[in-house]
Formats: sequence, structure tokens, C-alpha cells
Amino acid sequence: DDELGKLRKLLKLQQLEIQVSQTELVDMETKLKESEDKQTTLNEELAKRKKKLREQLSQLPAMRFSSPLSKLHGNDQMMSILHLGVIDKIVHHSRAEILELKKMQNELEGVNEKLKEEKIRIGAHVDDLKEKQAVLSLNQEVSHRKLEKNKKVQAESLREFHEAKASEHQLE
Repeated sequence: DDELGKLRKLLKLQQLEIQVSQTELVDMETKLKESEDKQTTLNEELAKRKKKLREQLSQLPAMRFSSPLSKLHGNDQMMSILHLGVIDKIVHHSRAEILELKKMQNELEGVNEKLKEEKIRIGAHVDDLKEKQAVLSLNQEVSHRKLEKNKKVQAESLREFHEAKASEHQLE
């Protein structure tokens, strides 16, 4: 009976560990979903910035000749220099933004991979715990059956002993 008590306690502990691991798994899935949502938002922002840069660059040639400054200023060379300066600033600023977003995107991909690996590890741990719990349940059942069998054998032996004693008293 002491063995069955220990098995019951072990099964309860195993069940608690499974519950804790399943809670960790749910938390991990939530973190992974949030991280994937951030990555989607980041990808969208990166696409917007690239599109904005392309639009700005595509408008520059038209701005060069339609700018009011170019009409006031008769020096085309000076306007070309100013125009190139504007292009340089736009490209430099946009490139820095895009590179920063790319860096964030790469870091986020790394975090997502780690989260996925951890999710797989926790899932495998939960499966392992469930298998161990099944083995413990079977062990408990076998021990219980063995105990019941031993009780029956002892009861039968006791009954036979009482019958033998009763027969002995009758013979006397």
C-alpha cells in the first residue's frame, strides 16, 4: 500500500509538471505569435520605406527642371550641384532607415528561430512527461492488481487456516 501511495504522489507530481510545461508552451506560442506579428509589421514598414525612396528618386528628374529655383537661377551647373546634394541626402537618409530596419528584421528572425526551437523543446518535454505518466499509471495498476491478488491469497490462506482449525476442533 505504501508503494501505491508513492505512485499516486508521483503521478500527481507528474501531472503538475505536465500542466506547468503546457502553460510554458502556451506562453511560448503567445510570444512567438507576437514576434511574428512584429516581423510582419517590420516587413510592411520596410516595404513602405523602399517604395517611398523609389518614389522620391523617380520624382527627382522632373523636379530638377520644374523647380522654381531653376527658373530664377540661370546657372544649370549650380542647380545640378544642388540637385545632386538633395539626391545624396535623400538616398543617405533612406538608406540608413532601410539598413536599420533590415538589422531589426534580422534580429527578429533570430529571436523567432529561438522561440520556435524552444517551443519544439517544450512540446517534446510535454510528450515525454505524458509517456512517463502513462508508464507510471500502468505501474500503479499492476501494483494495485498485485496487492489485490496478495490480499485474496492471504484471505484464502486465512480462510483455509480457519477451516483447518475448525476441522481440528471437530476432531477433538
